[in-house]
Amino acid sequence: MIDTILSAATKCLKKSGYDFEMHGVDDLRFFCASQSGTLWRGQFLISEDPPLVRLFIFLTDRPYPADKESWVRELILRADNKLGVLGGFGMDLDAGVGFFRYGVDFRESLIVTPKDIAQMLNSTALGLAVWERAYGFVHGHVSPKAALNSALIEAQVYQPTFNDGGDLTSD
Repeated sequence: MIDTILSAATKCLKKSGYDFEMHGVDDLRFFCASQSGTLWRGQFLISEDPPLVRLFIFLTDRPYPADKESWVRELILRADNKLGVLGGFGMDLDAGVGFFRYGVDFRESLIVTPKDIAQMLNSTALGLAVWERAYGFVHGHVSPKAALNSALIEAQVYQPTFNDGGDLTSD
């Protein structure tokens, strides 16, 4: 199954025009662009047994001021609470890096297609759009709660997808 999942993931990324690198047999790293043009560092971790794919999109690769670390942490916790059904927001406390994670269990699947992987990418679009808007307030005088609420209201109108430049879902 790992060859099928890996093949599907690489085909999906190639079709999307995203460069990627393999790190070992189960670690696929790439950069992808949201509709706003923001580049996000992504990583697929693929498991052979059981057949699982975990997708991580890293949110805070760009440095934020040290005095804003508690603001960023609170925003991550609030986003995870409000949007946890879409995936999960988390933070590596040692590195100070925020991330969005999403996983799919393929144990019941006979085959995994590029369409399945594209759907994983598209499933992250709303969470990333909300994060991008809320994080935009990091340098202002707005609380993380108010920033997240504002971003959630905007996202209801925006209805983002991960990639609007082509058909990711066709095989």
